[in-house]
Amino acid sequence: MSSAPSQRQPEDGHTFARVIQFMINKAASGSIKELDGLCNIAQHWKPEQLLILLPVFYHHLDPARIPDVVTSRDVRSIMLARYSLKGVLVTLNRVNHPKELTQALQTIADNLISNWHRCHLWVNFFYRHFFASSNPARLPGLLITRSEALKLVVNMLMRMSLIGDSQTPQSLMNTPSLHPIISQLWCMAVTSKDNDFLTEADKVMGSKEQGAFQEHMSYVVQACLDVDHPSFTSTLIHVAGGIKAMASIASKYIRNIRCLYKKKVISGQSIDDTTSCDSVFGVPRWHIMLINCFGNCANLLFITSQQNCALREAYIDRNLVAIIIYTLRDLCQLSLTPKHDDFAKHVKKAFEDALGYIALLMGGPVDDLVAVICQALRARFLPTILQAHTCIPGADAAECLNALLITALRSYLTFDKVLRIAGSELDADEKSLDAIAQHDTDLLQAWNLFKKDVRRFLDLRSQIPAASIFFDRQCSAVHR
Repeated sequence: MSSAPSQRQPEDGHTFARVIQFMINKAASGSIKELDGLCNIAQHWKPEQLLILLPVFYHHLDPARIPDVVTSRDVRSIMLARYSLKGVLVTLNRVNHPKELTQALQTIADNLISNWHRCHLWVNFFYRHFFASSNPARLPGLLITRSEALKLVVNMLMRMSLIGDSQTPQSLMNTPSLHPIISQLWCMAVTSKDNDFLTEADKVMGSKEQGAFQEHMSYVVQACLDVDHPSFTSTLIHVAGGIKAMASIASKYIRNIRCLYKKKVISGQSIDDTTSCDSVFGVPRWHIMLINCFGNCANLLFITSQQNCALREAYIDRNLVAIIIYTLRDLCQLSLTPKHDDFAKHVKKAFEDALGYIALLMGGPVDDLVAVICQALRARFLPTILQAHTCIPGADAAECLNALLITALRSYLTFDKVLRIAGSELDADEKSLDAIAQHDTDLLQAWNLFKKDVRRFLDLRSQIPAASIFFDRQCSAVHR
């Protein structure tokens, strides 16, 4: 018996191409069903195939169609814009490393950049009308929930922050209309006490891990921060409710990271308990999330402290120097397994971001520099920076920075408070710290000179009854 003749592949291919072109034409003419269908099909396509869909995905994002007040006449335009942004996101999901793009991926990225002036106005609209509004429009056919609006907005912000940069005129960095939205979402991610909302927001981000929403927003905020352009920081402070409120939110931000770390460690979650589907670089996904959030937080403190003097002092008053060091010491323990070198790079970057913030304060004009140094030393700053290379494989650059910081600390030993705390540190841990410093020549040299000065000044103070008077004044020229 002869088998039925099989269909020829060229005919199948031509038929499929005709179907796709039919759907494109219908979607361009305003068919919501066909536009949604194209979004679903595109999820399985290669970047080269997606290029034919780019025109139709941006076709219905005309800002002139954005209504001030939503009526039944606007439903079709809104739904077309919703599925258009969904399609745009499908194409952007292929762009993971903007600096290593194929020609097709570069075309996808360029299309977003050139159409961002259309996209960001719709992103703003969906946020205002369907997420932030206490009374969103409820009309037949207007099928957009608060969770869907949040997912749409945050994912668009994430993708633009990944692709755009400070040199791109249409980039997220240069989109002031979105700065209030980004600031509000970040504040909510950090401070909200609504557990139901936070749980739903984490799910919307496509993660089962607590804190995923905060992680997403920390990336978006970091993309907006620019030392030379303080406008975003001004908006962030305004939305937060002022300098003190902003410092309080930053404090809660870092405390959230510490709390989640302690919760995970106490629960006994380890690398061996992690399956391949919830791990990155062979370590639990939550390890990466905490490390990246911490690095983003340190970068936030570093940049905003340079842009606003009052905010810099408010951070210090909130004890953020000590909290950064405590958290740094905790999180560095996540990289004690040398085989995870890729993960160690994430820890190393977070470590350098944190040290950069502390170095900024030590070398910059702060109101009470002695208070900053004492806050750091009481938080066990010396053991933390000395142990850097044991926590982070290949941390040569970090060790160099560590040596410079220890050298900088020597100049503050002429203050009695600093000298007493440093002396206590040596009495408690000198042998163990000596053993750690032995691993690096520059670090060892800086450490030995630091110890020598501590001993010399302590001896001077004990031998001369009036010496403590001078130690409370910055008289390093006299003592040296």
